[in-house]
Amino acid sequence: MKPEPRVTIRIIHDCNFRCRRCSTFSAPGRSGRMRLAQFQRAINILACERFHGVVTISGGEPTLHSRLPDMIRYASTQLPQATVLVFTNGSWLGNPNWKRVLRRLLPGPNVVINYSFDRQHVEGASRAAGEKMEAALFDRARRFVRATPRTRFRIAFKGTQREAERFLRPLGNVPLYLIKFQKNPARRPKRLGVFAVEVNRRGLVEVFPTLGHIPRGKSLGGLETLACALQLNREACRHAR
Repeated sequence: MKPEPRVTIRIIHDCNFRCRRCSTFSAPGRSGRMRLAQFQRAINILACERFHGVVTISGGEPTLHSRLPDMIRYASTQLPQATVLVFTNGSWLGNPNWKRVLRRLLPGPNVVINYSFDRQHVEGASRAAGEKMEAALFDRARRFVRATPRTRFRIAFKGTQREAERFLRPLGNVPLYLIKFQKNPARRPKRLGVFAVEVNRRGLVEVFPTLGHIPRGKSLGGLETLACALQLNREACRHAR
């Protein structure tokens, strides 16, 4: 099977965390939420193109979107040959009915949760506050690891393998999803292989040929350009072999 690129679908800009180096420039109160019909149209286009790569559903914090379970289920069903990755900061873990929420996030065998867990969540806090926040993060993470099959999750960490193993040692040997740490996310390179679909503040969907085009606001256009973005990235993946 030919190599496939990755596509990130950012369904929401709002986030309940305010990390100093947010790679998606999200924050509490940021506007922009993708409608279910918009998301379904994007998935339908990918299905028509027989996409079998990785679809990442992210934000912001996706669990703040009321239609997230419907979106995951739709992507999982319509793209059975693809892997659907769902990013979350896990702030909902430990809340009432959190296990029910977890089950709704894993509707199909091709869905994997990427639990975003790293030092940037506690950066900028005082030492005492930072230690308290870190303890709460690890407590939620332990609940998540115990309740989730190992094949259905990864701990997403910004940094190297060594840094991840050292920082996440209290969780034991867990599956990792390493992300190259960007000191200045606004300068992310425009590298083909991963492209993006996101909704802007006016509620309009935009397609970006690479993740590096997002902070510069350089989109190809609306959803009508999604197939074109896919082909650009497919060509890049083929030539990179």
